[in-house]
Amino acid sequence: MDLIGAAGTAVTAADLTVKGWGVLKRWRNGDVRITHPPNRKIVNPGWVDLSGTHDLTGHKKRHGHFWLVSRSRDEYWPKGEIDLKEDKQWHESVHLNDSWGPRESVVLLVHVSEFMHEILTDYKRRAGRTNYDPVRMHPPKTHFSVVQGLILQIPAKP
Repeated sequence: MDLIGAAGTAVTAADLTVKGWGVLKRWRNGDVRITHPPNRKIVNPGWVDLSGTHDLTGHKKRHGHFWLVSRSRDEYWPKGEIDLKEDKQWHESVHLNDSWGPRESVVLLVHVSEFMHEILTDYKRRAGRTNYDPVRMHPPKTHFSVVQGLILQIPAKP
């Protein structure tokens, strides 16, 4: 086998491994996704409405909780737990700071353990709804796993 063929096989194997891992995580935790707004959407600062879908079919004993957080490096701003409705939809509003850009804001949909859920709930309760200091952490994947990331574009002030 030539070098290019071997590299192609390795890339294909890595791609299948990543896809397989995603299927395994969805099987264990359910399929929860952000569907609106789309990635790289231009939004004004302040409150932004997010919505999505979920399929927890066969997950009678779902492990953990799903949260929305914003992130910059090792700083996290817990936005709130997602309320998974029976119609397989969810809708939440998050506050993305009141300052204009141009800048980007990263919103993560994360799956958290019961332990991390209690930490985020307590922090959110103590911090209030907006303008609070971030949580600085390097969370272990067993307690905090990114399901989906979303980058929102915040324009310069008109």
